[in-house]
Amino acid sequence: MNGAGPSHQNEPQINQHQSSVPDVPGEDVDEKQARSLSAKVASLCGLRHTRFPGAQPVSFARSSLDQLKEEDYWVCEKSDGQRVLMFIAWNKATESQEVYLIDRKNKYKRQPLSIVFPFHEIPPSQKAMAALQLGSLNEKYAVRKDTLLDGELVWDVSKSGERRMRLLLFDCIILDGQSLAQRPLSRRYGSLMNQIVPPHKHFLQEFPAAARDAPFEVKVKRMQLAYHLSTVLDQHIPQLEHGNDGLIFTCVNSGYIFGTDPKIIKWKPPSENTIDFKLRLRFPPDLAKDPRGNLPDLQAKPFFQLDEFTGGQRDNYRYFDWLYVEDDEWEDMKASGEQFDDRVVECSWDPNGGPLEPSQKANGANGELDSSRPPCWRLHRIRDDKHDGNHTSIVQKIIQSIVDGVEKDELLQEEGTIRSLWKSEERERFRTAREKGRESGVDMFSKKRGAPPPMRGEPPSWFRRT
Repeated sequence: MNGAGPSHQNEPQINQHQSSVPDVPGEDVDEKQARSLSAKVASLCGLRHTRFPGAQPVSFARSSLDQLKEEDYWVCEKSDGQRVLMFIAWNKATESQEVYLIDRKNKYKRQPLSIVFPFHEIPPSQKAMAALQLGSLNEKYAVRKDTLLDGELVWDVSKSGERRMRLLLFDCIILDGQSLAQRPLSRRYGSLMNQIVPPHKHFLQEFPAAARDAPFEVKVKRMQLAYHLSTVLDQHIPQLEHGNDGLIFTCVNSGYIFGTDPKIIKWKPPSENTIDFKLRLRFPPDLAKDPRGNLPDLQAKPFFQLDEFTGGQRDNYRYFDWLYVEDDEWEDMKASGEQFDDRVVECSWDPNGGPLEPSQKANGANGELDSSRPPCWRLHRIRDDKHDGNHTSIVQKIIQSIVDGVEKDELLQEEGTIRSLWKSEERERFRTAREKGRESGVDMFSKKRGAPPPMRGEPPSWFRRT
């Protein structure tokens, strides 16, 4: 429908150098206002801290299969995008609605006035106006206030190469000042579907100029019952216009957890699991310029140190392992002009992708990935959207998923069992057990996959450059 979303006729075509993860659009707010907004959001959420309040998933383990069988879960694709919260406020001084996007660094970006979220009653009743103390644009439209939504920004790329930014919403945490965090996901998602997005689209249809000026289009992320996971894997994901990073399973009957939620589970094939570290480049000494070894040789290939976050202060890190970078990759890194030291990097574990030893090269080994090569960590992407790498406790859980993970075919084999248990007469007993805090906890599997991470210790002596 014309006017139902932002116009992108002049959006440049994507190329191989453009990021698949969008930067958060909008205008930076000053430090004073940011503190005020953070305090307001924390108050609405009932939190004593002003950090990013969004829920965080855990990695899929074999024991997660039991969770999918014993409780009701929804499943959706895990988008390769920028995680954000949306905060909708009413400014009494200016008598206008203000919309902010909040990234994982808890940085607030004010959105243009073209982004409007009206109240779902059009026009609103006097009862609703009085009870919720809503502001209004005119006699027809009242607007939301004190509302917090969860979602992800993605670049959707058409077959012609044109791309458009979309905000995929998947949760409603606070609605007009009322916390929904204790309500089940099914109710919160229903608020998105019935009360948030429809009036927003109605407004854009009536005011197409607002749609043209909007930096992104708002949509609700598609969910399926967990026993339709094959539909998501084989039908939904191949049709996506944005990048995909696996699946997300979310418990239907759980409330919203501010922080790590064990009932939001992210699944990837074991070989695609990644960990976020802080990368430190350690250059060898330039003995030609300084025989005492106090001057680093910044032209030499460094030792790529991976540090894990131990919590507390932001610089509280400790050595974990090292990253393998090919010589030509290092040349490309230097040519890019980017600074890589002291940045958060997302790394994958390659069981057969490490460096060949000099003796292998001398014997004519061609360097193809095979079992003769050692395991290593490889760089997947830079994570400038995060202040810190994964906490050490999360690192250990992801490693467990890498070592003892569930492959796609194994996951699909459980689809029928998940369906039958979901529909069985015994399901109510499972739900009752859930309310009482019953845990599954029996791991019937023990399949291992090659040399487990981390490598630990020092790199091989022949690899260190002196």
